[in-house]
Amino acid sequence: MNWYKTIIAADTNDYLMSIGKDNSDIEKIIYTLQNMQREFDPRKRILNFYVNEFRKNPFLSFEELFKIPLPQKIKRNPLVNPSPREVTFMNLYTRGMGPWALRVSVEKWRQETGLTTYEEENINRYYGFLSSTATRANNLGIMLHTISDWYGRSGERIDINGLTYQQALDRALKWHAEMAVKGEGKYYKNKIIVHGPKWINPDTGEEEKQWEGWTMQEVKDDDLAVEGNKMNNCVSSYKREVEEENTRIFSLRDPNNEPHVTIETSPDIKYFLQIYGNSNSEPKDIYKEMTKAWVKSFGDDRYINPDEMYYNEWGDMPYHYHLEEMNGVIDRIGTTQGNEYGLLTHSKQSDDYNIEDMIEELLRQSEREMGGSDYRGDITYSPEKLVDAMVRLGSDHVDKLKEDLYLINDKYEEDFFKYWNYEYPNYPNPDDYEDDKEHEEAVEKWQEESLEAESEEMAEYRGQHAPLAFVDDALKYLKVLEEKWGKEALKYLKSIEEK
Repeated sequence: MNWYKTIIAADTNDYLMSIGKDNSDIEKIIYTLQNMQREFDPRKRILNFYVNEFRKNPFLSFEELFKIPLPQKIKRNPLVNPSPREVTFMNLYTRGMGPWALRVSVEKWRQETGLTTYEEENINRYYGFLSSTATRANNLGIMLHTISDWYGRSGERIDINGLTYQQALDRALKWHAEMAVKGEGKYYKNKIIVHGPKWINPDTGEEEKQWEGWTMQEVKDDDLAVEGNKMNNCVSSYKREVEEENTRIFSLRDPNNEPHVTIETSPDIKYFLQIYGNSNSEPKDIYKEMTKAWVKSFGDDRYINPDEMYYNEWGDMPYHYHLEEMNGVIDRIGTTQGNEYGLLTHSKQSDDYNIEDMIEELLRQSEREMGGSDYRGDITYSPEKLVDAMVRLGSDHVDKLKEDLYLINDKYEEDFFKYWNYEYPNYPNPDDYEDDKEHEEAVEKWQEESLEAESEEMAEYRGQHAPLAFVDDALKYLKVLEEKWGKEALKYLKSIEEK
Protein backbone atom coordinates (compact mmCIF):
# COMPACT_ATOMS: atom_id res chain seq x y z
CA MET A 1 0.00 0.00 0.00
CA ASN A 2 1.35 3.43 -0.94
CA TRP A 3 2.08 5.80 1.93
CA TYR A 4 -0.58 8.29 0.87
CA LYS A 5 -3.43 5.77 0.84
CA THR A 6 -5.65 5.05 3.79
CA ILE A 7 -8.39 2.55 4.57
CA ILE A 8 -11.51 4.56 5.30
CA ALA A 9 -15.13 3.83 6.12
CA ALA A 10 -17.40 2.60 3.34
CA ASP A 11 -18.98 6.05 3.15
CA THR A 12 -16.21 8.64 2.86
CA ASN A 13 -18.55 11.49 3.73
CA ASP A 14 -19.64 9.85 6.99
CA TYR A 15 -16.02 9.17 7.88
CA LEU A 16 -14.97 12.77 7.25
CA MET A 17 -17.97 14.07 9.16
CA SER A 18 -17.18 11.81 12.12
CA ILE A 19 -13.57 12.95 12.45
CA GLY A 20 -14.24 16.57 11.49
CA LYS A 21 -17.47 17.21 13.37
CA ASP A 22 -15.85 20.12 15.22
CA ASN A 23 -14.36 21.64 12.05
CA SER A 24 -16.41 24.60 10.76
CA ASP A 25 -15.18 23.95 7.18
CA ILE A 26 -16.12 20.26 7.09
CA GLU A 27 -19.13 20.60 4.75
CA LYS A 28 -17.17 22.74 2.31
CA ILE A 29 -14.29 20.23 2.40
CA ILE A 30 -16.62 17.29 1.75
CA TYR A 31 -18.31 19.06 -1.18
CA THR A 32 -14.96 19.91 -2.78
CA LEU A 33 -13.66 16.35 -2.46
CA GLN A 34 -16.89 15.01 -3.98
CA ASN A 35 -16.51 17.48 -6.83
CA MET A 36 -12.92 16.41 -7.51
CA GLN A 37 -13.71 12.72 -7.47
CA ARG A 38 -16.71 13.08 -9.78
CA GLU A 39 -14.94 15.28 -12.32
CA PHE A 40 -11.45 13.91 -12.70
CA ASP A 41 -10.44 11.42 -10.04
CA PRO A 42 -12.25 8.11 -10.78
CA ARG A 43 -9.45 6.10 -9.14
CA LYS A 44 -9.83 8.25 -6.01
CA ARG A 45 -6.09 8.80 -5.69
CA ILE A 46 -6.45 12.54 -5.07
CA LEU A 47 -9.43 11.93 -2.80
CA ASN A 48 -7.53 9.38 -0.72
CA PHE A 49 -4.53 11.68 -0.43
CA TYR A 50 -6.55 14.57 1.01
CA VAL A 51 -8.65 12.29 3.23
CA ASN A 52 -5.43 10.92 4.69
CA GLU A 53 -4.07 14.44 5.27
CA PHE A 54 -7.32 15.41 6.98
CA ARG A 55 -7.20 12.26 9.11
CA LYS A 56 -3.80 13.34 10.40
CA ASN A 57 -5.16 16.75 11.40
CA PRO A 58 -8.98 17.08 11.44
CA PHE A 59 -8.70 20.74 12.43
CA LEU A 60 -7.16 21.85 9.14
CA SER A 61 -9.13 24.70 7.57
CA PHE A 62 -10.34 24.46 3.98
CA GLU A 63 -7.51 26.72 2.79
CA GLU A 64 -4.85 24.85 4.78
CA LEU A 65 -5.93 21.44 3.51
CA PHE A 66 -5.96 22.29 -0.19
CA LYS A 67 -2.70 24.19 -0.04
CA ILE A 68 -0.94 20.89 0.69
CA PRO A 69 0.74 20.02 -2.65
CA LEU A 70 -0.12 16.73 -4.33
CA PRO A 71 2.73 14.25 -4.79
CA GLN A 72 3.99 14.34 -8.37
CA LYS A 73 2.98 10.73 -8.98
CA ILE A 74 -0.74 11.40 -8.43
CA LYS A 75 -1.16 14.81 -10.01
CA ARG A 76 -3.93 14.72 -12.59
CA ASN A 77 -2.97 14.75 -16.26
CA PRO A 78 -5.97 16.01 -18.29
CA LEU A 79 -4.67 14.32 -21.45
CA VAL A 80 -4.36 10.93 -19.77
CA ASN A 81 -7.50 11.11 -17.67
CA PRO A 82 -9.74 13.93 -18.99
CA SER A 83 -12.99 14.84 -17.26
CA PRO A 84 -16.30 14.68 -19.20
CA ARG A 85 -16.19 18.45 -19.71
CA GLU A 86 -12.68 18.26 -21.09
CA VAL A 87 -13.69 15.49 -23.49
CA THR A 88 -16.56 17.65 -24.77
CA PHE A 89 -14.14 20.55 -25.15
CA MET A 90 -11.78 18.41 -27.26
CA ASN A 91 -14.65 17.25 -29.46
CA LEU A 92 -15.33 20.84 -30.55
CA TYR A 93 -12.17 20.89 -32.67
CA THR A 94 -11.24 19.24 -35.96
CA ARG A 95 -10.64 15.53 -35.49
CA GLY A 96 -7.10 14.88 -34.26
CA MET A 97 -6.63 18.41 -32.92
CA GLY A 98 -8.72 18.12 -29.73
CA PRO A 99 -6.07 16.75 -27.31
CA TRP A 100 -3.56 19.31 -28.58
CA ALA A 101 -6.09 22.15 -28.12
CA LEU A 102 -6.77 20.99 -24.54
CA ARG A 103 -3.05 20.79 -23.75
CA VAL A 104 -2.52 24.32 -25.10
CA SER A 105 -5.51 25.60 -23.10
CA VAL A 106 -4.28 24.00 -19.86
CA GLU A 107 -0.81 25.49 -20.39
CA LYS A 108 -2.23 28.95 -21.11
CA TRP A 109 -4.48 28.80 -18.04
CA ARG A 110 -1.56 27.87 -15.82
CA GLN A 111 0.59 30.64 -17.30
CA GLU A 112 -2.09 33.26 -16.82
CA THR A 113 -3.19 32.26 -13.31
CA GLY A 114 -0.13 30.57 -11.84
CA LEU A 115 -2.57 28.10 -10.26
CA THR A 116 -2.05 24.35 -10.15
CA THR A 117 -3.72 23.23 -6.91
CA TYR A 118 -7.22 21.78 -6.78
CA GLU A 119 -9.06 24.22 -4.55
CA GLU A 120 -12.75 24.61 -5.40
CA GLU A 121 -12.24 28.18 -6.56
CA ASN A 122 -9.48 27.08 -8.94
CA ILE A 123 -11.64 24.33 -10.43
CA ASN A 124 -14.42 26.83 -11.08
CA ARG A 125 -12.03 29.28 -12.71
CA TYR A 126 -10.47 26.53 -14.84
CA TYR A 127 -13.79 25.33 -16.26
CA GLY A 128 -14.85 28.94 -16.77
CA PHE A 129 -11.68 29.49 -18.80
CA LEU A 130 -12.39 26.40 -20.94
CA SER A 131 -15.94 27.64 -21.49
CA SER A 132 -14.72 31.05 -22.66
CA THR A 133 -12.16 29.40 -24.95
CA ALA A 134 -14.69 27.03 -26.52
CA THR A 135 -17.14 29.87 -27.24
CA ARG A 136 -14.33 32.14 -28.55
CA ALA A 137 -14.99 34.65 -25.79
CA ASN A 138 -11.24 35.10 -25.25
CA ASN A 139 -8.27 35.60 -27.55
CA LEU A 140 -7.08 32.00 -27.18
CA GLY A 141 -10.47 30.72 -28.36
CA ILE A 142 -10.34 32.93 -31.45
CA MET A 143 -6.81 31.81 -32.30
CA LEU A 144 -7.61 28.11 -31.77
CA HIS A 145 -10.52 28.52 -34.19
CA THR A 146 -8.10 30.06 -36.70
CA ILE A 147 -5.73 27.11 -36.22
CA SER A 148 -8.62 24.64 -36.54
CA ASP A 149 -9.59 26.17 -39.90
CA TRP A 150 -6.04 25.74 -41.18
CA TYR A 151 -5.67 22.25 -39.73
CA GLY A 152 -8.94 21.02 -41.23
CA ARG A 153 -9.00 22.85 -44.57
CA SER A 154 -5.46 23.39 -45.81
CA GLY A 155 -5.03 19.86 -47.18
CA GLU A 156 -1.56 19.70 -45.63
CA ARG A 157 -0.40 16.65 -43.67
CA ILE A 158 0.10 18.28 -40.30
CA ASP A 159 1.59 16.70 -37.20
CA ILE A 160 -0.14 19.07 -34.81
CA ASN A 161 1.30 17.34 -31.74
CA GLY A 162 4.79 18.19 -32.93
CA LEU A 163 4.05 21.93 -32.96
CA THR A 164 4.00 24.50 -30.21
CA TYR A 165 1.04 26.83 -29.98
CA GLN A 166 3.02 29.68 -31.52
CA GLN A 167 4.33 27.52 -34.37
CA ALA A 168 0.85 26.33 -35.23
CA LEU A 169 -0.55 29.87 -35.01
CA ASP A 170 2.19 31.26 -37.28
CA ARG A 171 1.51 28.61 -39.92
CA ALA A 172 -2.25 29.10 -39.64
CA LEU A 173 -2.00 32.89 -40.02
CA LYS A 174 0.30 32.47 -43.01
CA TRP A 175 -2.19 30.10 -44.65
CA HIS A 176 -5.11 32.46 -43.94
CA ALA A 177 -3.13 35.33 -45.51
CA GLU A 178 -2.42 33.22 -48.60
CA MET A 179 -6.09 32.28 -48.89
CA ALA A 180 -7.08 35.93 -48.55
CA VAL A 181 -5.02 37.09 -51.54
CA LYS A 182 -5.55 34.00 -53.69
CA GLY A 183 -7.76 34.71 -56.72
CA GLU A 184 -7.94 36.25 -60.16
CA GLY A 185 -8.42 39.85 -59.13
CA LYS A 186 -9.97 42.41 -56.86
CA TYR A 187 -13.41 42.63 -58.45
CA TYR A 188 -16.46 40.42 -58.19
CA LYS A 189 -17.73 38.81 -61.41
CA ASN A 190 -21.27 38.14 -60.24
CA LYS A 191 -23.94 39.97 -58.31
CA ILE A 192 -26.42 37.50 -56.80
CA ILE A 193 -28.63 39.71 -54.63
CA VAL A 194 -30.79 37.82 -52.12
CA HIS A 195 -31.92 40.83 -50.06
CA GLY A 196 -31.99 44.61 -50.53
CA PRO A 197 -31.44 47.27 -51.75
CA LYS A 198 -34.53 48.28 -49.73
CA TRP A 199 -34.65 47.13 -46.11
CA ILE A 200 -37.35 46.80 -43.46
CA ASN A 201 -36.27 47.28 -39.84
CA PRO A 202 -37.57 44.15 -38.04
CA ASP A 203 -38.01 46.04 -34.77
CA THR A 204 -40.11 48.90 -36.17
CA GLY A 205 -41.60 47.24 -39.25
CA GLU A 206 -40.77 50.36 -41.24
CA GLU A 207 -38.42 50.93 -44.18
CA GLU A 208 -34.90 51.84 -43.03
CA LYS A 209 -33.72 54.67 -45.28
CA GLN A 210 -30.14 54.69 -43.99
CA TRP A 211 -29.65 51.11 -45.22
CA GLU A 212 -30.98 51.77 -48.72
CA GLY A 213 -28.58 50.59 -51.40
CA TRP A 214 -27.01 47.91 -49.20
CA THR A 215 -27.45 44.31 -50.33
CA MET A 216 -27.02 40.76 -49.07
CA GLN A 217 -25.43 38.72 -51.86
CA GLU A 218 -24.63 35.07 -52.30
CA VAL A 219 -21.00 34.35 -53.15
CA LYS A 220 -19.97 31.53 -55.52
CA ASP A 221 -17.17 30.33 -57.78
CA ASP A 222 -14.21 32.68 -58.27
CA ASP A 223 -15.93 35.40 -56.28
CA LEU A 224 -15.09 33.42 -53.14
CA ALA A 225 -11.43 34.29 -53.70
CA VAL A 226 -12.30 37.98 -54.14
CA GLU A 227 -14.37 37.89 -50.95
CA GLY A 228 -11.44 36.34 -49.09
CA ASN A 229 -9.08 38.95 -50.52
CA LYS A 230 -11.28 41.88 -49.51
CA MET A 231 -12.33 40.50 -46.12
CA ASN A 232 -8.93 39.02 -45.15
CA ASN A 233 -10.38 35.60 -44.43
CA CYS A 234 -10.06 32.04 -45.75
CA VAL A 235 -13.44 31.80 -47.47
CA SER A 236 -11.76 30.92 -50.78
CA SER A 237 -10.93 27.53 -49.26
CA TYR A 238 -14.69 26.80 -49.12
CA LYS A 239 -15.00 26.70 -52.92
CA ARG A 240 -15.33 22.93 -53.20
CA GLU A 241 -17.91 22.75 -50.43
CA VAL A 242 -19.93 25.51 -52.12
CA GLU A 243 -19.72 23.76 -55.49
CA GLU A 244 -20.91 20.50 -53.92
CA GLU A 245 -23.74 22.42 -52.23
CA ASN A 246 -22.63 21.40 -48.75
CA THR A 247 -22.57 25.00 -47.56
CA ARG A 248 -23.49 28.52 -48.74
CA ILE A 249 -21.66 31.83 -48.41
CA PHE A 250 -23.27 35.26 -48.24
CA SER A 251 -21.81 38.77 -48.12
CA LEU A 252 -23.25 42.00 -46.74
CA ARG A 253 -22.28 44.75 -49.24
CA ASP A 254 -22.52 48.52 -49.15
CA PRO A 255 -23.86 50.57 -52.14
CA ASN A 256 -20.35 50.46 -53.66
CA ASN A 257 -20.44 46.64 -53.57
CA GLU A 258 -17.74 46.49 -50.89
CA PRO A 259 -18.16 43.65 -48.35
CA HIS A 260 -18.48 44.19 -44.61
CA VAL A 261 -19.70 40.83 -43.29
CA THR A 262 -19.11 37.27 -44.53
CA ILE A 263 -21.69 34.64 -43.55
CA GLU A 264 -21.67 30.85 -43.87
CA THR A 265 -24.96 28.95 -43.66
CA SER A 266 -26.28 25.44 -44.15
CA PRO A 267 -27.53 24.63 -47.69
CA ASP A 268 -31.14 25.43 -46.70
CA ILE A 269 -30.06 28.64 -44.90
CA LYS A 270 -31.73 27.23 -41.80
CA TYR A 271 -28.53 27.28 -39.72
CA PHE A 272 -26.01 30.12 -39.64
CA LEU A 273 -22.58 28.60 -39.12
CA GLN A 274 -20.28 31.66 -39.12
CA ILE A 275 -20.81 35.44 -39.14
CA TYR A 276 -17.64 37.54 -39.25
CA GLY A 277 -16.45 41.02 -40.08
CA ASN A 278 -13.10 41.85 -41.68
CA SER A 279 -10.24 39.60 -40.55
CA ASN A 280 -12.71 37.34 -38.71
CA SER A 281 -13.61 40.15 -36.31
CA GLU A 282 -16.98 40.67 -34.65
CA PRO A 283 -19.26 42.70 -36.96
CA LYS A 284 -20.25 46.23 -36.00
CA ASP A 285 -23.62 46.70 -34.34
CA ILE A 286 -25.19 48.25 -37.45
CA TYR A 287 -24.14 45.21 -39.51
CA LYS A 288 -25.70 42.94 -36.90
CA GLU A 289 -28.96 44.88 -37.23
CA MET A 290 -28.91 44.50 -41.02
CA THR A 291 -28.14 40.79 -40.76
CA LYS A 292 -31.04 40.47 -38.33
CA ALA A 293 -33.32 42.23 -40.85
CA TRP A 294 -32.35 39.66 -43.49
CA VAL A 295 -32.87 36.77 -41.04
CA LYS A 296 -36.32 38.06 -40.09
CA SER A 297 -37.29 38.51 -43.75
CA PHE A 298 -37.53 34.71 -44.10
CA GLY A 299 -40.60 34.77 -41.91
CA ASP A 300 -39.72 31.62 -39.95
CA ASP A 301 -37.19 30.47 -37.34
CA ARG A 302 -33.49 30.38 -38.20
CA TYR A 303 -30.82 29.01 -35.87
CA ILE A 304 -27.20 29.47 -34.87
CA ASN A 305 -24.54 26.87 -35.57
CA PRO A 306 -25.68 23.59 -33.97
CA ASP A 307 -22.15 23.10 -32.61
CA GLU A 308 -22.59 26.21 -30.46
CA MET A 309 -25.68 24.81 -28.75
CA TYR A 310 -23.27 22.86 -26.54
CA TYR A 311 -23.17 25.34 -23.68
CA ASN A 312 -26.97 25.53 -23.34
CA GLU A 313 -27.03 21.97 -22.02
CA TRP A 314 -27.34 21.76 -18.24
CA GLY A 315 -24.73 19.02 -18.02
CA ASP A 316 -22.17 21.25 -19.77
CA MET A 317 -22.91 24.35 -17.75
CA PRO A 318 -19.71 26.17 -16.70
CA TYR A 319 -18.77 25.65 -13.05
CA HIS A 320 -18.50 29.36 -12.33
CA TYR A 321 -22.25 29.93 -12.82
CA HIS A 322 -24.15 31.46 -9.91
CA LEU A 323 -27.72 30.52 -9.02
CA GLU A 324 -29.15 33.37 -11.05
CA GLU A 325 -27.34 32.06 -14.15
CA MET A 326 -28.32 28.46 -13.36
CA ASN A 327 -31.95 29.55 -13.18
CA GLY A 328 -31.46 31.18 -16.58
CA VAL A 329 -30.28 27.85 -18.00
CA ILE A 330 -33.39 26.16 -16.58
CA ASP A 331 -35.56 28.86 -18.20
CA ARG A 332 -34.08 27.90 -21.60
CA ILE A 333 -34.68 24.15 -21.28
CA GLY A 334 -37.32 23.14 -23.81
CA THR A 335 -37.45 26.64 -25.34
CA THR A 336 -35.72 28.68 -27.98
CA GLN A 337 -33.96 31.97 -27.35
CA GLY A 338 -32.99 34.65 -29.85
CA ASN A 339 -29.62 36.36 -30.18
CA GLU A 340 -28.54 39.72 -31.60
CA TYR A 341 -28.87 38.44 -35.18
CA GLY A 342 -32.42 37.25 -34.64
CA LEU A 343 -31.20 33.65 -34.67
CA LEU A 344 -32.50 31.09 -32.21
CA THR A 345 -30.58 28.67 -30.04
CA HIS A 346 -32.02 25.35 -28.99
CA SER A 347 -31.54 23.99 -25.51
CA LYS A 348 -30.99 20.30 -26.16
CA GLN A 349 -34.19 18.47 -25.30
CA SER A 350 -32.56 15.13 -24.65
CA ASP A 351 -33.85 12.40 -22.37
CA ASP A 352 -30.71 12.30 -20.28
CA TYR A 353 -31.54 15.09 -17.82
CA ASN A 354 -30.59 13.76 -14.40
CA ILE A 355 -33.19 15.70 -12.46
CA GLU A 356 -31.96 14.54 -9.07
CA ASP A 357 -28.45 15.78 -9.89
CA MET A 358 -29.88 19.09 -11.13
CA ILE A 359 -31.68 19.65 -7.85
CA GLU A 360 -28.65 18.63 -5.78
CA GLU A 361 -26.44 21.02 -7.75
CA LEU A 362 -28.90 23.87 -7.21
CA LEU A 363 -28.95 23.13 -3.49
CA ARG A 364 -25.14 22.96 -3.30
CA GLN A 365 -24.79 26.27 -5.12
CA SER A 366 -27.37 27.86 -2.79
CA GLU A 367 -25.43 26.62 0.21
CA ARG A 368 -22.25 28.16 -1.18
CA GLU A 369 -23.90 31.51 -1.86
CA MET A 370 -25.97 31.65 1.34
CA GLY A 371 -23.24 30.24 3.56
CA GLY A 372 -25.63 27.55 4.78
CA SER A 373 -28.94 25.83 4.09
CA ASP A 374 -31.14 28.91 4.54
CA TYR A 375 -33.96 28.95 1.96
CA ARG A 376 -33.77 32.48 0.63
CA GLY A 377 -32.51 34.36 -2.40
CA ASP A 378 -32.37 32.93 -5.91
CA ILE A 379 -32.93 29.33 -4.81
CA THR A 380 -36.56 30.19 -3.96
CA TYR A 381 -37.23 30.81 -7.68
CA SER A 382 -35.72 27.48 -8.78
CA PRO A 383 -38.54 25.02 -7.92
CA GLU A 384 -41.17 26.65 -10.15
CA LYS A 385 -38.64 27.19 -12.95
CA LEU A 386 -37.63 23.52 -12.82
CA VAL A 387 -41.25 22.36 -12.83
CA ASP A 388 -42.03 24.61 -15.82
CA ALA A 389 -39.00 23.25 -17.68
CA MET A 390 -40.03 19.63 -17.14
CA VAL A 391 -43.62 20.41 -18.18
CA ARG A 392 -42.28 21.90 -21.43
CA LEU A 393 -40.35 18.69 -22.06
CA GLY A 394 -43.40 16.49 -21.56
CA SER A 395 -45.25 14.20 -19.15
CA ASP A 396 -42.42 11.66 -18.86
CA HIS A 397 -40.13 14.34 -17.48
CA VAL A 398 -42.82 15.55 -15.08
CA ASP A 399 -43.30 12.01 -13.76
CA LYS A 400 -39.53 11.65 -13.31
CA LEU A 401 -39.40 15.01 -11.53
CA LYS A 402 -42.08 13.95 -9.05
CA GLU A 403 -40.32 10.65 -8.45
CA ASP A 404 -37.00 12.38 -7.78
CA LEU A 405 -38.58 15.00 -5.56
CA TYR A 406 -40.00 12.28 -3.32
CA LEU A 407 -36.62 10.51 -3.27
CA ILE A 408 -34.85 13.71 -2.24
CA ASN A 409 -37.55 14.41 0.35
CA ASP A 410 -37.07 10.93 1.89
CA LYS A 411 -33.30 11.39 1.89
CA TYR A 412 -33.27 14.75 3.66
CA GLU A 413 -36.26 13.95 5.86
CA GLU A 414 -34.42 10.93 7.23
CA ASP A 415 -31.50 13.17 8.24
CA PHE A 416 -33.95 15.76 9.50
CA PHE A 417 -35.67 13.36 11.89
CA LYS A 418 -32.34 11.89 12.93
CA TYR A 419 -31.24 15.24 14.36
CA TRP A 420 -34.65 16.76 15.15
CA ASN A 421 -34.92 17.49 18.82
CA TYR A 422 -38.13 19.17 19.93
CA GLU A 423 -38.31 20.22 23.56
CA TYR A 424 -41.75 19.25 24.84
CA PRO A 425 -43.39 21.24 27.67
CA ASN A 426 -43.42 19.64 31.11
CA TYR A 427 -45.47 16.48 31.41
CA PRO A 428 -48.54 16.95 33.63
CA ASN A 429 -47.70 16.00 37.20
CA PRO A 430 -50.29 13.54 38.67
CA ASP A 431 -49.96 15.29 42.04
CA ASP A 432 -51.47 18.43 40.54
CA TYR A 433 -54.81 16.69 39.80
CA GLU A 434 -57.62 15.49 42.05
CA ASP A 435 -58.02 12.09 40.39
CA ASP A 436 -56.72 9.85 37.61
CA LYS A 437 -59.44 10.84 35.18
CA GLU A 438 -58.59 14.52 35.47
CA HIS A 439 -54.91 13.66 35.01
CA GLU A 440 -55.64 11.52 31.93
CA GLU A 441 -57.59 14.37 30.38
CA ALA A 442 -54.67 16.70 31.08
CA VAL A 443 -52.23 14.25 29.51
CA GLU A 444 -54.44 13.89 26.42
CA LYS A 445 -54.63 17.67 26.04
CA TRP A 446 -50.88 17.96 26.63
CA GLN A 447 -50.19 15.42 23.90
CA GLU A 448 -52.51 17.13 21.43
CA GLU A 449 -51.10 20.60 22.07
CA SER A 450 -47.50 19.35 22.06
CA LEU A 451 -47.89 17.54 18.74
CA GLU A 452 -49.59 20.57 17.21
CA ALA A 453 -46.82 22.88 18.46
CA GLU A 454 -44.14 20.48 17.22
CA SER A 455 -45.81 20.24 13.79
CA GLU A 456 -45.93 24.03 13.52
CA GLU A 457 -42.28 24.36 14.50
CA MET A 458 -41.32 21.53 12.14
CA ALA A 459 -43.21 23.17 9.24
CA GLU A 460 -41.54 26.50 10.02
CA TYR A 461 -38.12 24.84 10.04
CA ARG A 462 -38.82 23.01 6.75
CA GLY A 463 -39.87 26.27 5.13
CA GLN A 464 -36.64 27.98 6.14
CA HIS A 465 -34.14 25.33 5.02
CA ALA A 466 -33.33 24.70 1.38
CA PRO A 467 -33.57 20.97 0.71
CA LEU A 468 -36.99 20.31 2.23
CA ALA A 469 -38.42 23.75 1.42
CA PHE A 470 -37.32 23.29 -2.22
CA VAL A 471 -39.13 19.96 -2.44
CA ASP A 472 -42.24 21.36 -0.75
CA ASP A 473 -42.43 24.36 -3.11
CA ALA A 474 -41.93 22.20 -6.21
CA LEU A 475 -44.61 19.70 -5.17
CA LYS A 476 -47.04 22.48 -4.23
CA TYR A 477 -46.56 24.14 -7.62
CA LEU A 478 -47.00 20.81 -9.40
CA LYS A 479 -50.22 20.23 -7.51
CA VAL A 480 -51.49 23.68 -8.51
CA LEU A 481 -50.74 22.94 -12.16
CA GLU A 482 -52.39 19.55 -12.04
CA GLU A 483 -55.51 20.88 -10.33
CA LYS A 484 -55.87 24.03 -12.42
CA TRP A 485 -54.95 22.83 -15.87
CA GLY A 486 -54.65 19.06 -15.67
CA LYS A 487 -53.63 17.70 -19.04
CA GLU A 488 -53.76 21.21 -20.51
CA ALA A 489 -50.78 22.39 -18.40
CA LEU A 490 -48.29 22.05 -21.24
CA LYS A 491 -50.58 23.85 -23.68
CA TYR A 492 -51.17 26.64 -21.17
CA LEU A 493 -47.47 27.21 -20.44
CA LYS A 494 -46.63 27.28 -24.14
CA SER A 495 -49.32 29.87 -24.76
CA ILE A 496 -47.91 32.02 -21.93
CA GLU A 497 -44.41 31.62 -23.37
CA GLU A 498 -45.55 32.73 -26.84
CA LYS A 499 -47.10 35.87 -25.37
